[in-house]
Amino acid sequence: MFPQPPAERAEDNPWPEWPVIFRVDYGHQEAEAKFGKDPREFRVLSKRFIDDGKGRVAGVEVVRVEARGLDPVGGTSRSTCPG
Repeated sequence: MFPQPPAERAEDNPWPEWPVIFRVDYGHQEAEAKFGKDPREFRVLSKRFIDDGKGRVAGVEVVRVEARGLDPVGGTSRSTCPG
């Protein structure tokens, strides 16, 4: 639901607070190498799970939201089903 964090620690995020910065894990690197992009989505809200007809989750319907809020951005609802 939140925007992508900044690359460097912000002025309003001083030590000793945990640094809120964009981090890339080895799993994100592997997914980017395999699928061509970072798998994470920022500023999205899950609306519903999509059933495969056999009681299993086949995907999820998401909508983009305004930064730091839950107000949907018009026309951004979409379904994602791994293929």
